[in-house]
Amino acid sequence: MRKVLLTTTALVALGGVSAASALDITGYQRFSYTTWDDTGGTAETGGANDSSFYDRNRLNFSHSMTGDNGLTVGGYYRVQDLTEAYNEVYVDGDFGSMRFGNRRTAGASIYTSVINNGDFLFRTGQTAATEFASVNTDPMATDTDASADMSVTYASPNLSGVTFMGTFKDSGSAAANSDDTTEIGINYAGSMGDASFSVHALNRDTGDTTGSAGDEVESMQYGFDFNVGAFGFVFQRSDEETTDTSGIETAEVKSNEYAIRYQASDDMQLGIIKFISDEKLDNVNNPKLDMNVYGANYTVFPGFMLQASHVTFDYEGATDNDGSATTFGLRIDF
Repeated sequence: MRKVLLTTTALVALGGVSAASALDITGYQRFSYTTWDDTGGTAETGGANDSSFYDRNRLNFSHSMTGDNGLTVGGYYRVQDLTEAYNEVYVDGDFGSMRFGNRRTAGASIYTSVINNGDFLFRTGQTAATEFASVNTDPMATDTDASADMSVTYASPNLSGVTFMGTFKDSGSAAANSDDTTEIGINYAGSMGDASFSVHALNRDTGDTTGSAGDEVESMQYGFDFNVGAFGFVFQRSDEETTDTSGIETAEVKSNEYAIRYQASDDMQLGIIKFISDEKLDNVNNPKLDMNVYGANYTVFPGFMLQASHVTFDYEGATDNDGSATTFGLRIDF
């Protein structure tokens, strides 16, 4: 982490600031290699590569100030690979927190997917990523981990372990009014002896993309995270329903994710993830996905990590596909 101290004299004079404002700069750079083998499509048999290099570069800028009245105000801005930008302005107080931007929405803050939260390096390969669209591996199906749409989020204070969050996303001037999104989530965290746990529930509702497209999506996701000693156990269930203009369901994707994390040593973390998903209403293609992820992180020294994962998958759909993918990466944090 790098701290850049800003000039605060004018800020103190204007706002009664009791603490100096500093800009925190953090981030990471990662380079990885993936090789895969699958049976779907003709890309590989046609001569396409079955391996690839990948990179990811992220910069996080954050700052905050606390006034004599007890309010804390601050901001956050994240740039990733010069193609994605996430930002937030927030006000914290005894009332809770108000957040403005596209970063910590209810869905992004509460959901617990080990596949999607970045605990382990995860990649499936060339053909599979496209075919899995009908049984999306994101627990809230889309748009949880921030988005391009700006939003307003309220987060309640912690009330004996219970927190509540509500988010409203405006789809912007180029989209129909009905395409806006609401997210509502509740989380309870506690402990029992040496064990800690949290349970949560989330609901997300996005209207028709054009006002009459017949593609309204409602997602319900719930789960728990239990940790004791070196072990962590995660379960989550996601139900996504798409309805037409008459309110009749046209798609229904149900997904379960089971995960075990094990801190083998101070330097080594291991994980096993089981993901099962199917589309209940597609009686023609009957898309189903059964996937296993085996991940490992090794910290060489603080700030330098080696990562590896192996994925096996079996997909049934319009084009059946099964195979595996192996990824190696190195990550440097600052």
